[in-house]
Amino acid sequence: MKISNFHLPKSFLDLAKGHLLSQLIGVFSSVLIAKIYGPSALGVFSVFFTISAVLSTLNTARLECILFLDQERNDQHNNSIGLIIITLFFTIVSLTIFFFIPQFIVEKYFVNRLLLLSSAVIAFLTSLKNIFQNLNLLQDNYSKIKNSKIIFTILRYGSQFLLFYLTKSYWGLIIGYSIAIIYTLVFFYNELNFVFKEFKWLTFKTTINKYKDLLKYALPGDITNTIAINIFPILLIAMYSDTLAGNYFMSHLILSIPLTFLHSVVSPVFFKTSVTMVKAQNPKALFIYTTQLVKRIFLTISLPLIILMFYGEELIVFFFKEEWRNTGRFIEIFAVYFAFRVLYSPISSLEESLSKNKISLLINIYFTIILFGSFYLWKDTLSIFEIAFRISITTTLGYLFLLIYFFKLLHKKANLLLNK
Repeated sequence: MKISNFHLPKSFLDLAKGHLLSQLIGVFSSVLIAKIYGPSALGVFSVFFTISAVLSTLNTARLECILFLDQERNDQHNNSIGLIIITLFFTIVSLTIFFFIPQFIVEKYFVNRLLLLSSAVIAFLTSLKNIFQNLNLLQDNYSKIKNSKIIFTILRYGSQFLLFYLTKSYWGLIIGYSIAIIYTLVFFYNELNFVFKEFKWLTFKTTINKYKDLLKYALPGDITNTIAINIFPILLIAMYSDTLAGNYFMSHLILSIPLTFLHSVVSPVFFKTSVTMVKAQNPKALFIYTTQLVKRIFLTISLPLIILMFYGEELIVFFFKEEWRNTGRFIEIFAVYFAFRVLYSPISSLEESLSKNKISLLINIYFTIILFGSFYLWKDTLSIFEIAFRISITTTLGYLFLLIYFFKLLHKKANLLLNK
């Protein structure tokens, strides 16, 4: 396999166009939703969203990667059923734990028990949606995925807008998001004509054993990474206020716009391509492909992120209201951090395709220690924005290290091949 120029298939470009359209709709809709709900309601929704994100990662035990790593057509269906069973098991465990958590802990960190239980249910549905989406991707159903993203966005924000006038509370945000998740799950399921047939446990166990590093390193790495990235709003609610949590969550949504696009569109395609190149023993092609992808992303995001880094606060106050000023301050603080996350995120699947999950685990532990350590060391002596600045700088260094590490590794493998 020879790749001299970075090239993407037409079907992928159609998927990218669809996702860009859904993000444009989402950007304009989120402005309206933020204005009518306010930062306090958004802060409570961020707790629900955070718990769902963490649990949806835990539910599949990181084993959804085997759908790409082990692409035998006969095993894909059996692997999918195995993933669904694992997801159901972890969801039952989560619901049981949430049901028995002491009330004072629930009220301090998670608002109320119903929100906690609801997040576990939606995490389960999100995990199923991701499994079926990956199966559609493996079958090159790009147009179906494109359509689902547009409809998901319209349904999510449309439902949240209408439900505001029915609920007048953060439940409108939660229910609207849940409706969109359920629709997308049903959509992907119907496209596959998926049938639950006999499950071969021994076959699934053999597949897991082939990729046991996923359980040993990738799963704890992903959990710590998801916690480090998403736990911020929960800590803000526990130590400060739901309004400040809403301000931060809105800044996270804005800065995550390119990240969401890359994670949903570029990352799965890169993972699929990189696995193919590794199996073909062509590290030079993978090095060129990775380098050109990161270079294009850097050129695309540089100017917008520079503008947000210096003028984020003024832009937010102009488009929103004074109550959202702290959102702009968070944007300016975390712009550089998100820039490096955006550069690394689409190629992070190299951790699996090159079997380097251990290094990812160590970095994610570092991220988690930095986050919790910063809050508990400085919460009484520094402002939240000074704490956020320290977190932003130290975690940016972690992503810079990962970028350097994997490019040096790919370059070394390419040179070894040339010297043979």
